[in-house]
Amino acid sequence: MSTRLLRSAWRRLPRGFRQDLFARLTERLVPAVPAAELDPAVLPAPITVVGALRAPTGLGQAARLALHALREAGVPFAAIDITARLSQPETEPVFEAPAAREGPGTLLVYAVPPNGANALAAVPREIRAGKRLAAGWVCETEALPALWQRQARLFHVLTAPTRFAADGIARATGRPVRVIGHPVLAEPLPPVPQDPPRSPDGRRLVGAVLDVASSGDRKNVEALIETIRRLLASSNDVGFRLKIKDAGAEPALARALAELLRSAPDRIAVAEAAASRAETIGFIDGLDLLLSLARAEGFGLPHAEAIMRGVPVAAARWSGPAEFLTDENSVALPFRLVPIRDRSGLYAPTMGRWAEIDPGAAAEAVLRALEAPPRLRPPMPPLFTTRLFVDALLGRA
Repeated sequence: MSTRLLRSAWRRLPRGFRQDLFARLTERLVPAVPAAELDPAVLPAPITVVGALRAPTGLGQAARLALHALREAGVPFAAIDITARLSQPETEPVFEAPAAREGPGTLLVYAVPPNGANALAAVPREIRAGKRLAAGWVCETEALPALWQRQARLFHVLTAPTRFAADGIARATGRPVRVIGHPVLAEPLPPVPQDPPRSPDGRRLVGAVLDVASSGDRKNVEALIETIRRLLASSNDVGFRLKIKDAGAEPALARALAELLRSAPDRIAVAEAAASRAETIGFIDGLDLLLSLARAEGFGLPHAEAIMRGVPVAAARWSGPAEFLTDENSVALPFRLVPIRDRSGLYAPTMGRWAEIDPGAAAEAVLRALEAPPRLRPPMPPLFTTRLFVDALLGRA
């Protein structure tokens, strides 16, 4: 049977079954940590960050932010890029960092189950030997599949970027989880422009970031489309910028998005999702408001990036983003909690609840926000800082 046919047959298997089988196979490649060595108080330097450092993904950016923070704080560090190992697109430049070396230290691995064992196996055995193994994990739900508990046994320490994610991982694994926020302020970026680019027709610009491959139901794409339709009908003074990744992952949503674009081509523009960091930051800087109707987020990196650049966010204050969204930096969209129903199969009903947002209420909240006077740039949340990241990682907090 050809490789193409094998891949096609593999993709037809239920998503949860594929994940569990892949996890079990890769777990044979690395040993479990002895129970007596779990959860040490101290993670020694140097810190070797393992992640998809060249990928335009949330976990890829989390790994890069960790490296920026360690460099800023003067903590000895190294890097191992596993972008190819995780079959991620390589769009980011190589991060200039020292190579990993043998001997004591810590491996901080940004790869969530089912890829935890796969990521560890990418690190040469002689580099892993003698080091503490820390998992840089994140989750979007209150409960998790059993494979998270199995893969937790491969790490000395578990970490997560928000209390919401940490609680979900702790419930699944029976282990303590350190909250170590993504240090979004550590990334060296150009200053926020005093006069950012705006729509040439004078419209206020609302933006949204969509990764359909991470579940169109979790990102709530249908409700976002309906909210945009209502805003188009309610005001001629609003334009939209959409940053879409993997729209073809769910064909029905791809068709709905294409129909939306055809309905108002003069008021809706699409930006390339797999863009460089400079293009991503430029996309955010050109917005008056970032809109998210996501039902759940483990951290909410686009939310954090917008706040960092002084752009307010409209979103539900549920799951990870609720820990840094405030009245000063965001518009709270009304929501109710409902059992998870995900047609992609990535999230099961047993994984808890998520937020249901009414498109009509969301559209009204956005219009009110755009009509209000511009806000001053709010203070940055402590969760974004290098100091919190480094202190929590090294056990100083």
